[in-house]
Amino acid sequence: MATDGNRATTARALKVPRLPGDIMIYPMIAGLLINTFCPQVLEIGGFFTAATRGGANAVIATAVIVTALLAPILTGWFDKRFCRG
Repeated sequence: MATDGNRATTARALKVPRLPGDIMIYPMIAGLLINTFCPQVLEIGGFFTAATRGGANAVIATAVIVTALLAPILTGWFDKRFCRG
């Protein structure tokens, strides 16, 4: 980082404007452009194809399974950490 007098300046390759919800908007725009102009890129097979083309069933099933597997682990950790009694 170079200093210019009392001000610190940084060089950025790409300045992206800050918008409310930009952490979700920019990836959605990127996905929209990829899916519009070269949709075959998203058809890499298996789960990814099911998640991007077949609807939300694959994503919902994964979320339910991960939640079911992590719930006992996290509740046990929480009890040991905060519920000493």
